[in-house]
Amino acid sequence: MILHKKTQPLLETLKLKGCLKNLVTIVSTAEKKQISYIAFLDNLLNAEITDRTERRLKRNIAGAHFPVIIQIEEFNPDRVKGTTTKNIQQLLDFRWINYHYNLLFFGPPGLGKTHLAIALGVKAIEVGYTVCFDSWAEMLGDTVMTTALLDRLLHHAYVFTLDGESYRIKNRKEELPS
Repeated sequence: MILHKKTQPLLETLKLKGCLKNLVTIVSTAEKKQISYIAFLDNLLNAEITDRTERRLKRNIAGAHFPVIIQIEEFNPDRVKGTTTKNIQQLLDFRWINYHYNLLFFGPPGLGKTHLAIALGVKAIEVGYTVCFDSWAEMLGDTVMTTALLDRLLHHAYVFTLDGESYRIKNRKEELPS
């Protein structure tokens, strides 16, 4: 344990939080299983990478300012017109981000436009992109700002116009007693 007391400040100085959190367990396992030095180092570095990845995801999810966290798997494209499972799978390759395109979802309330935007944002973060989820509805009162905004958004955009029965209304009907 004296070695751990000397090692911990070094890990703190190097900001190796994942190594620090897992050091005792990894050392204990290495001693019990008598693993090689390189296997020990590999386990320690993998713990650091896992910790950094988890912290990055948490930080970027919080920084995106999503109103809720929603997964793409929860969206059923068969319930609405205007998008398909194939469209969604194509969006999940994120080439549209690399080409600096916008995604615009239009349609009546309750069809899943926000759900899609958030879920695609969450997936983008999971694969390494950063996301900022902002609402631009407050600009709609200003004609000049709205026109400028739409001009810029539509210039390089994939536009999806959704139609169908509102998820909220459908769920409400299912909740009401007959």
